[in-house]
Amino acid sequence: MYFPGIEAFLAIVRTESISKAAELLHLSQATVSYRLKRKGLGDRCTVPEVSNNIL
Repeated sequence: MYFPGIEAFLAIVRTESISKAAELLHLSQATVSYRLKRKGLGDRCTVPEVSNNIL
């Protein structure tokens, strides 16, 4: 079975970024966001963009 919402969620967890997850999955950022929302995860999840800058 194929679960695109779960696949998107796992890619976001792995990459710590929606935009990087989209690149990894060869999808647009909007498609990854849509898949999360369709599974009911979009409103409950906040994925901060990780910065490599050290203060």
